[in-house]
Amino acid sequence: MTNRSSFLAGALALSLAAGVPACGPPPLSLPAPPQDLTALQQAYASPTGTIDTARLQQTVSDAKAQFAAQHLDALPAVVAAALVRVRQKFFDTDFPTDPLVARKKNRPSLQAVVDAQHTCQGWTTPVGAPDPAANGSLDLTAVIDDTQLQRNIWGNASSCQERVPASGPLAVSVFLSGMVGILLQGPLPADDQQAEALVLLTGQFGTESDVGSGSIDFQIVGPEVQFRHTVSDGYVIVGVGTQAISVRGSNGTFTCDLSGLACMAVP
Repeated sequence: MTNRSSFLAGALALSLAAGVPACGPPPLSLPAPPQDLTALQQAYASPTGTIDTARLQQTVSDAKAQFAAQHLDALPAVVAAALVRVRQKFFDTDFPTDPLVARKKNRPSLQAVVDAQHTCQGWTTPVGAPDPAANGSLDLTAVIDDTQLQRNIWGNASSCQERVPASGPLAVSVFLSGMVGILLQGPLPADDQQAEALVLLTGQFGTESDVGSGSIDFQIVGPEVQFRHTVSDGYVIVGVGTQAISVRGSNGTFTCDLSGLACMAVP
C-alpha cells in the first residue's frame, strides 16, 4: 500500500540568541494549543479511586470491556503512527524531536510552526496513491519555540480511514473524525513502540462497523495503553500491555495476567 504524507513548514523564524536586527523580520507569532491537557495529565498522575482488592478481578474484567468498547486496541495505533511520521519529517529537516531538551545557549534560537499533513491509507489497498477525498486526512500542528519542541501537538482528523494491525494476519479498519490533542511525555517516536503521549480525542471515532461520538482520553506508553476506569470512589488507571494488565489507584498498583485471574501488588 502506498502511503502519501506531506510536510509543510507553516512559518519559520530564525534569530540569534543575542537579538534580531531592526531590519529583520518581525517575531513569529506562535499559536497556542486549542486544548489545555495539564489537568488531564495530573489526573493520570494521581488517580482518585481506591482499588478494592476483593473485587480486583471484576475491576479488571470491567476495564477489559471498556478497552474493547472504546476501541483502545486500535485508536492509539493511529496516533502513534502519526507521531512517527512527524518525527521522520523533523529528522529530515534537523528540527528538535525531544521536548525535554532545551536549546543550548551557544546555538541560534529557532521558532517554527509546522503543519504535518497526512492522507489516510483507507480500508482497502488502492491502485495508486491514497485518495484524500475517499480516505480522509489527519493533520497535526507542532510548535518549536527557542529551538525546543513544545509538548503540545494538535490537529484534526477529517473522516480518516486507516488500517491498523491486529492479532495474527488481521487488521482493524479505524475511523476518526474530529479534534486530536496530544501532550508528549517523551521524544517524538522513531517507531510506534516508542511512543509516549497523553491523547484526547473529541468527535467521531471507532471502527468501520462501529462508530460512536463523544470524547475519550488515553495514554500511550510504548506498547502499553493506559486509560481511566471509573470505580465507586473515583477512577483508577488501567494499563493494557502485551503481557499483563496493571491497575493503579490511590492506594497502590497491582499487575495481573491478561486473563485478570492472577494479580499481585507492586511493591
